[in-house]
Amino acid sequence: MRIAHLLHHACQKEDKRFVRDLYRQLLNREPSEDEIRTHVGALRSGVSRTDLMIRFILSEEAKDVYFSQPPDDAPTAANKLKRIVTLKSEQLVHELYVELLCRDPDPEGYEAHVNSLRQGTHPLNVVQSFMTSREWSELMRANRNSIARKILFHLLSKL
Repeated sequence: MRIAHLLHHACQKEDKRFVRDLYRQLLNREPSEDEIRTHVGALRSGVSRTDLMIRFILSEEAKDVYFSQPPDDAPTAANKLKRIVTLKSEQLVHELYVELLCRDPDPEGYEAHVNSLRQGTHPLNVVQSFMTSREWSELMRANRNSIARKILFHLLSKL
């Protein structure tokens, strides 16, 4: 499954289950009840689900997970990100398009992200820029059939 699909699935759940899934998907661990309460409170005070995902991805704990911990075979967004963030700029950007937007890159966007990485932008900040795009927002709001069709269309276009 693509990262977008994994996180879209989490977004369809009520707040407590959504937060629990974020810990599982983005940090490869179970949350404490205090952590769940804290993040559910943030959601209820107006923090968007995408903003919460980005907070997780940019956290020091996530950086440790993605850059310091050895990869494992669990099918989580964290394990996919571990693999992607270690790629060279060109492949990293291509994989982010496929995993987060479920499509191949457009030339202008691809070049802009590659140049940003070459100029020193942290890979997780590039992930953030994908997740703050209108396209990402539309994917997260889509019904599960729409996102599945988009992934399938992308896969079929490769045949």
